[in-house]
Amino acid sequence: METISMIQTNAEAKKRRAPKRQPAKNTTNAVVDPKRKVTVVGVDIGDKYLQFCEIDSNGEISDFRIPNNEKRIRENYQGKVARRFIVEMGSQTRWIAELLQSLEHEVIIVDPRKLKLISQSLYKDDRCDAMTLATLGTQAPGLLITVPLRKLEDQRILTLVRARATAVAGRTRLVNGVRGMLKPYGIRMPKFTSKDSFNLGMIDVTDNELRRAIEPLLNLIDAFSSEIELYDDEAERLLSTIPPDAARLTEIPGVGALTALFFASIVGDPARFSRARDIGPYLGLCRRRNDSGDYKSELGITKAGDPYMRALLANCANQILGPFGKDCDLRTWGLKKTGGKSRAEKKKAKVATARKLAVIMLTLWKTGKPYEPLRQAKEQLPAQA
Repeated sequence: METISMIQTNAEAKKRRAPKRQPAKNTTNAVVDPKRKVTVVGVDIGDKYLQFCEIDSNGEISDFRIPNNEKRIRENYQGKVARRFIVEMGSQTRWIAELLQSLEHEVIIVDPRKLKLISQSLYKDDRCDAMTLATLGTQAPGLLITVPLRKLEDQRILTLVRARATAVAGRTRLVNGVRGMLKPYGIRMPKFTSKDSFNLGMIDVTDNELRRAIEPLLNLIDAFSSEIELYDDEAERLLSTIPPDAARLTEIPGVGALTALFFASIVGDPARFSRARDIGPYLGLCRRRNDSGDYKSELGITKAGDPYMRALLANCANQILGPFGKDCDLRTWGLKKTGGKSRAEKKKAKVATARKLAVIMLTLWKTGKPYEPLRQAKEQLPAQA
């Protein structure tokens, strides 16, 4: 009995002397560089909330979520020690990055297509995405493929061109809708072009009730056409203001002011491309690869760039290769690519012509030289003689 009593007494004494247990710290498994003094913050941007994950110089992690608005961001990071934010490029990245930079923080914008750790994660949610960004920014910043923040002037031009595209899509939907409504009555709607002004005088409608139902839609089509013309005039005006002389791009047959303006805004600074051929992969006009050993894959293009820019370049390629295309080196090169003129070969030739057109546009813009449609043909004449 005395032995048991002594054991109990010693256990109680050790319990009184034992320090209070502290909760385990949430640290990363990788070794943190002791020279790094800046706190890295990964940010996952959502429509309603922002998920933050902070890793300080000691490797301690803290994460929290706040509503996605300017007031709450200022409350959390105004007047704080400078931090390094890792943000994925998205639709709301611009204003958030500019706000954090105005609060004297460093912002690194990364390409989400290059972050397979997030897009192909087996346990994907906002908290894990923010932690992955913060961990990569702390332990492996070399794996982050950064993208520059587009200038505000270029962003406004992109908004103008996309607004015009939305107006054109709305007008096309109205025209197709009216055409479908008239078919049950045996009335064929005339072919519509962008310069037409629709009215009931162009359509043989004798039914008064049908006339009252269709007329408001025709007025909307005219309103869309008027606004699209204003967009076109504004595009020509803005193109002449983009240095260094972006209006020179319209010298290429098939390239209009809208395509040249959108191309200049997408590229931004032409000097960012050391080689003109780099514009092809940037716009997603190069073939994807999944090769291994002797196996050579046959895949489509990557489609990594802006889809509307590719659509504009494809339309230009159709004009260049079409029956009304002007004679030039690019047309000759593209027609040779058609081969047996099958449907698949024509499609490949159109994509190749669009990619080569983008290279020519960037080269002219960087060098400032005038466009020579038959330069290669002139160079071949002395050799043949």
